[in-house]
Order: sequence, then C-alpha cells, then structure tokens
Amino acid sequence: MKQLLLMRHAKSDWAVGTSDIARPLNERGIKAAPFMGEFIRNQNLLPDAVYSSPAVRAKTTAEMFCKSSGFSNGFSLLESFYFGSQDSIVDIVKNIPDEYQRVLLVGHNPTWSDLVAYFCGVYSDMTTASVAVLNLKSGTWKNIERNSCSLEHFFKPSDLM
Repeated sequence: MKQLLLMRHAKSDWAVGTSDIARPLNERGIKAAPFMGEFIRNQNLLPDAVYSSPAVRAKTTAEMFCKSSGFSNGFSLLESFYFGSQDSIVDIVKNIPDEYQRVLLVGHNPTWSDLVAYFCGVYSDMTTASVAVLNLKSGTWKNIERNSCSLEHFFKPSDLM
C-alpha cells in the first residue's frame, strides 16, 4: 500500500526581518522538527523519498527530519511547493515513481490542510510540524485524486512532546 506523509514546516521566526522565503525556524521549530523525525522513525513510517519546499523554514524542517530520523537518501527541493497550487502539487504526486511506497512532502499551509481534505475528504488543520499519514486506496501514485485516500494518522508535536 502506498502512503503519503504530509508535513507542514516547523514553527518559523516572524521576528527576523527577512523575506518570506528566507524566514528561519524559531526555537520551538528547531525542537519540533527533529522530534518529529525521531517520532516517525519510531512509528516505523520512514519514507522512501522526501520532497520539500525551497523556503528556508521548510528546507530546514526537512533537513532536521532526515537527520533525526536516520533517513540518509537526501531530499529534493520542489519550487512548486512554495505557494504552489493544490492542482500543481496533485500533479507532482501523480508522477511519483511507483518504486516508492511511502513519500514525505514538506510544505506550507493552507495548501497542506487543503490537500488532506482533498485526498481524504476530512479537514485537518496542519499546525506547524504536524504530519498527516494518508493511505492510498490504489496501488499506484498516478491514481491519486479527490477522496482516494484515508487518513491513517495525524500527529501533532504539541500532543506528543
């Protein structure tokens, strides 16, 4: 069974005077991102591939997740994850190689919450560093579409730490 993990970037620092794309994580985010990597590893949910938004807060979340979880295959940055449309991200998911059984996407709200609702038919507020685990009803990524998944787990660091 294919599983899609959607992770919202960890908490960013709004006090830093920088552009949106360059905004770093704050202290809470620096703690939550690696915590979630360890947690996902301990739940035996390590992905086969990781894709992230290029925004500093998302990229740093992906780096910390990978390091703390022991995921050593690196990750890919996808420009369209930074304020990309829901449709463009659905198209990316449809083109994930079928050799990957479980894939993690690190990105932003409101798009990530909208994707959970689109794929599963239920709304989940993707708070910072939360991870939604979606089970695909089909055995191939190309068949992912509206209501084609079930929400297996929804993990929020504020509930776990």
